[in-house]
Amino acid sequence: MCHNQQLKSVVVMESEPVTFLRDRDLAAFEQIVAAHEAAVRAFVAVRIDDPFEAHDLAQEVFLLLWRKLEEIDLDQPLRPWLLAVAMNLVRQHRRKSRATPVGGNDGVLELLQDRLASGDAVDGPVFAALERCLGNA
Repeated sequence: MCHNQQLKSVVVMESEPVTFLRDRDLAAFEQIVAAHEAAVRAFVAVRIDDPFEAHDLAQEVFLLLWRKLEEIDLDQPLRPWLLAVAMNLVRQHRRKSRATPVGGNDGVLELLQDRLASGDAVDGPVFAALERCLGNA
């Protein structure tokens, strides 16, 4: 039985070291993904509202695993590492998608009222409509 056939018969358990990944064996990597994918997806899905974004972030966790194999202590259980990476990706996603406040309506309303009061408004109905939309009509 060759090395790859032995790997296919290995059941990846959380407590087992996965040192065979050091050889970048795709069959071993598939087993790791199969063993941990549901947990990683669930972890991300409860933290991200958009199911498509959650799916992408979960996939990114496994891409990072593949890219950083040399940096990871493969003698330790992988799940804590995978979930820590998932949490970092969730945080990055939240930072990127966070709305950037540009100020409240008060400043806009004040400007509109000044322009309307001064008769300076080029298009009075547009400013009046905007004032109604902002809730002070």
